[in-house]
Amino acid sequence: MDEIALIRETVRRLLSGRSMDVDSQSSRRAIWDALHEAGFSQLGSERAEQELPEILAVMGELGRAACDAPLLGAILANFVLGKASPSLSGHAVAYGFGSYDGDRNGGSIRVASDRASGTLRFAENAGEADRFLVIADGGLSVLIEAEARGIAVRKLPGLVQPSFWDVTLDDVEVEPASLTEARVSELHLVARLCLAARAQGATQRGFELVLEHAKSRRQFGQPIGKFQAIQHKLADSRIALDATELLLADAADAAAKARPSWQLLAASAVTFCCQTLRQVAFETHHCFGAIGYAEEHEAPKLFRRVHGDVTRLGGLRGARELLAAQILDSAGNALAQADAGAFDSTAALRLELREWLAQNWTNEDQARARATRFSDRKWDLDFAERLANGGWTTLTWPQSADGQARTPLEQLAYAEELANAGASDLPIAAACRILAPEILAYGSEKLRETILPPMRAGRVSICLGYSEPEAGSDLASLRTKAERRGETYVVNGQKIWTSDGHRATHMLLAARTDWAEGVKHGGISLFVLPMDTPGITVRKSMAMYGSYFCNIFFDDVQVSADMLLGPENGGWAILGNALASERVMIGAFAAQVRALFQKIVAYIKAQGLASDPIVRERIASLAAEVDASRQLTLRSIRLSGGEYMPLAEAAIAKVYASELSQRVTEAAIDLLGVVATLGEECPRVPADGLNEQLLRQSIMMVIGGGTNEIQRNIIAQRGLDLPTR
Repeated sequence: MDEIALIRETVRRLLSGRSMDVDSQSSRRAIWDALHEAGFSQLGSERAEQELPEILAVMGELGRAACDAPLLGAILANFVLGKASPSLSGHAVAYGFGSYDGDRNGGSIRVASDRASGTLRFAENAGEADRFLVIADGGLSVLIEAEARGIAVRKLPGLVQPSFWDVTLDDVEVEPASLTEARVSELHLVARLCLAARAQGATQRGFELVLEHAKSRRQFGQPIGKFQAIQHKLADSRIALDATELLLADAADAAAKARPSWQLLAASAVTFCCQTLRQVAFETHHCFGAIGYAEEHEAPKLFRRVHGDVTRLGGLRGARELLAAQILDSAGNALAQADAGAFDSTAALRLELREWLAQNWTNEDQARARATRFSDRKWDLDFAERLANGGWTTLTWPQSADGQARTPLEQLAYAEELANAGASDLPIAAACRILAPEILAYGSEKLRETILPPMRAGRVSICLGYSEPEAGSDLASLRTKAERRGETYVVNGQKIWTSDGHRATHMLLAARTDWAEGVKHGGISLFVLPMDTPGITVRKSMAMYGSYFCNIFFDDVQVSADMLLGPENGGWAILGNALASERVMIGAFAAQVRALFQKIVAYIKAQGLASDPIVRERIASLAAEVDASRQLTLRSIRLSGGEYMPLAEAAIAKVYASELSQRVTEAAIDLLGVVATLGEECPRVPADGLNEQLLRQSIMMVIGGGTNEIQRNIIAQRGLDLPTR
């Protein structure tokens, strides 16, 4: 068990046997004493930001218990004071940022001649605090004993329980210490991260409760978790919670490693939490129904905790403004700079590929590509051959097959570097990344001897023969038949919506080899079919996304039994692997969305639009979502390549990236106007015309590789173990 998991388990065990009566100060004080005895009150005193992974883990566990024990005040005091002094150790600390709070009603504290006056608003734990940590005007930190003369506290009843407090100081004697503006900002951001982590823990706990409820609560004679409406609600909640967890972990890791980008990542994480967690909390109650109204149930306590935490210290408005400032008011490309040093494991590959591209993807090649019509631009056979000569076709092949055996994360880095350079390996991508691993694992000796050498040489391209007129999302209902006759199979049927079917050299064909009544998944076989085989008719149509897709007809097409991939009727399991690989590739579509977003930001800055408050709010919201998409994609990539098949995680990445592409492209139109709908051939077009291209392509991405509705079914049934239909 790693250190973070051990911390979570320790805190959860510590909290499990104690009263969670939010109205009882003695109950909360007992919890605080237990946390102190376990050593958690010292967090932040030794390594400050380097301890954020551990700190957020503890705050998340407090959130799961809807507990506001005064740990955050102690952490902030430790950050300010360094190693905690004996006089602070074990004391309950309430904190307040005054005029630095971020909320326009946050109050302020003024210090003159070592006397402090003013009001702190919305303070936690003020009723049972032993000390008050105050950030006064001018960046002065003040630590005051709660019993000092001139302090008054007043409870503020409302949605949040335990209630917030007003703390009024009337000419209180203090010993202030100076903090720089930068340190105050860091302290504020740490506090916001901690509150976001606590809100995430509370939201996660509510989600877990309602998930179990959906499996046991019955209506109309079946569990409510069997209804697609409930499944999709819970799938969307799972996507949001996974993203918040990943963003918080990434920000904490960046802070612990002192990456310069940690504050941008922290602002992104807080913004995303503020945008999503309240909605997930609402969906939790919607799925609970009336049972969630009861105050003795956990759900209301968790709902109140979430709202209390994400509205503090400036809430969503403040988080967006902080993120907008880092993106729109900074020189250079802040998002690209945030990636620097984040993926050291891929640095060597990225450098190698950049150097290779400098020699093999020249300015002349790029000009030639731009002069090629859009539908053909990425189908560059000459460049594919150069990639083969450079050894890049075997990126995913095992060393036993003389491949590079690159990790999934390195494969993503490869795809990103090509995209950043404006290059594409489309003709060979599916062949080398989807088909080759399956041939190496399941192909006959003749199939491997026949197809792997030209595939290595960059001369094999494939199309995917899956969908049919009545078997799109329901692929197991396909009707194309492959009837064995001696050492050949005879194929009859039709495939539709097949991208690049008019120019691929081969098809990965899914066909039915057992058509007995009632047989579905167990009657499907896979074939590697040369597209120049007699009997194949291809009818192409121009798709809205700028490339052709095809209707393909098979009339007594003969294919050798040696081209069977795996055993007869054993294609469904292999197809599952191939589909998962395809979805991981589709998840990498997030990189294109990220690149477009960066171009939109650059255009906004160049056009002097960065000061517009509407622009700032929209850009900040999208920046957090773009970061979330990247984290979800990276997670699905990291999990691939082993025995575990990340079907649910790949589906999450695909759903989020494809729907985000629509939000980003539509936002560009809202913010920039008609010019964002213009094509690349128009002068001075924003983002080099990529916006309108990606807008058209986003429709296909939502549908292709299994519609997002089907992906949500996968998330619900495979990822959440909800009942199948």
